Parts: sequence; C-alpha cells; structure tokens
Amino acid sequence: MKTEQWNSKIIIVEQFESNNQLLSDASMGIYFHLADNNQMIIHFKPLNEVFKQEVFTTSEGLLINFERDLIDEDNIEYALDVMSLFNKYPKFILNKLVEIKQVQSIIGLLKT
Repeated sequence: MKTEQWNSKIIIVEQFESNNQLLSDASMGIYFHLADNNQMIIHFKPLNEVFKQEVFTTSEGLLINFERDLIDEDNIEYALDVMSLFNKYPKFILNKLVEIKQVQSIIGLLKT
C-alpha cells in the first residue's frame, strides 16, 4: 500500500475527547493511557462499535485508529484472530514496566 493511502486509513490522536474523532464506524481503535499507579491501560474498540464512556475520563492518552481494510484479508485466520482480540479484551492493563516501555517504543515508531 502506498504511503498516501495510509494517511487516510490510520490516524494517531494525542488528545482523544470523543468518538466523533474516529475515522469511521468501520474502523478499529486502540486507546492507551498511563494510570497514576504505574499501569498502562489499553482500551480496544472493535469494528462497528464505539469506545465506552469510561475512556473519556482522561484525555492524557493516545488513540491509534485504523480502517478495517488494513487487516490482511488474504489470511482469514489472522483477520479473525485480530477481531477476536478486540472483542474479547475491551480493556487490558499492563503492569510490568518493561512491557509498558515496549508499547511506548512501538507507539514512537508509529508516530514517525
């Protein structure tokens, strides 16, 4: 996929305040924020849904929102695994500093 096409398929929002900022209903999202107790809380937005209101209690996090068509449909098992993950774990908490640092590194790479 050409870089120009990526720009319309994925966004990073550093002050996520409402579901109105999502690309579309057919997008999937991951919202990351650090809690006061050294935890990273990760919220997943499945396809055709919106984030729960609890996500908007803080705007200190970061949203990665991407269109569904970025998931490789040639590999059906992979696509189903991704969708299952988003549906099974709407909220996930990381407690280990090394894991939090790894996620922050990946986010840094996506921003560049």
